[in-house]
Amino acid sequence: MSSTTLTADTSFSSPSTVHADLHARFGSGQSVRRLEDDKLLVGAGQFTADVSHVGQVHIFFLRSPYPHARIVSVDSTDALAMPGVLSIVTGADMVAAGVKPIPGSAFKRIDTLPCAAPYRRALAHERVRFVGEAVVAVVALSLQQARDAAEAIEIDYAELPMLVNLDDATAADAPVLSEQAVDNIAGETRYGSVQATDQAFAQAAHVVKLDIVNQRLSAVSLEPRTMLAQPDPVTGRLTIRMSTQMPSGVRNSVCDLLGIERDDVRVLVGDVGGGFGMKTGIYPEDLAIVFCPRAAASGQVGSRPQRRIHLGHARPRLANAG
Repeated sequence: MSSTTLTADTSFSSPSTVHADLHARFGSGQSVRRLEDDKLLVGAGQFTADVSHVGQVHIFFLRSPYPHARIVSVDSTDALAMPGVLSIVTGADMVAAGVKPIPGSAFKRIDTLPCAAPYRRALAHERVRFVGEAVVAVVALSLQQARDAAEAIEIDYAELPMLVNLDDATAADAPVLSEQAVDNIAGETRYGSVQATDQAFAQAAHVVKLDIVNQRLSAVSLEPRTMLAQPDPVTGRLTIRMSTQMPSGVRNSVCDLLGIERDDVRVLVGDVGGGFGMKTGIYPEDLAIVFCPRAAASGQVGSRPQRRIHLGHARPRLANAG
C-alpha cells in the first residue's frame, strides 16, 4: 500500500502583496504585451463588415442637411418602386410602432430636475436638430440600391433658427432647441460653497480672469461604426454583431427601448478598429437597424468622410477661470 505525504505551502502571498503585483504588471503606465497584433498584421482580423449572411439585406440612412428644421413631409413613393428596395422607415413609423426614445444624460439641472435634453429618436421625428441626423432608413437587397433609393426620397423641411456655440446658446434671446430646457441648458453641476468662493476672491490681492476655449474635437477611428443584426428564423432570438466598446450596454438599451427580453438578444464583438470612447452606448442608428429588418441586415452607419457629423463623444469646451 502506498502513502502520500501532504505538505503545507506557507509561501502564499497576502492580498496586499497580490494587489501590488497586479498593479505593477497591469497598472497605469505599465508596459503590457499585446496579444492581438499577429493576426491583424497578416490581415486575419475579423471586423463587423467581414461577416455576412446568405440573404442579407442592407440599410442606408438619409440624413438631414439642416442644423435645425421642422420636418414638413416625407415622400418615398418613387423610392419604394425602385429595384431591390424592400422597405423605407421614417421616424413617424417608429413612433407609431411604440419605439421609445433614447434617454438623455444622467446629469441633473441646478433646480434638481432631470437632464433637459430633447428626446433622441432612432430616426428624427417632427424636427431635426443637427446636420447629419438620420431621418429615413432605406432597406434594400444591396447597399448601392439603398443609396440610389435614398436619392429619390423627397423631404420638405422648414428651416428654424440655429446655434453653433455655447455663448449664443445661453444668451437671453437664444432660440429654444428643446421644450424641456427653455434656457438651452441640459444639465448643470456645482461643487463647493458659492459664498466661500466669493469671499476668497473678495479678499485676494489680485484676481486674474481667463476664458479658455477648446475647439471642437471628435474621435477618429479607422473603422466606422457598423452593425449586423440577424434574427433567428426559428426562435426569433436576435444576434447583433457590431463594433462597440459596450456590448452589454447596447443590448440592454435595445431591449428596453424595443420591449425585448434581454435573454432574447445577444451582442457579439470581434476586432474593433478604434473607439476612443466614441463607441460606447447605443446610437440612434443602432436602434433603427434592429427595428427595420426581418432578415439579417447590415448597416454601415457612416462612411469615413461623413462620420464626424453624427458621432457622439465630440464637443467643444469653454472654461471661465478666475
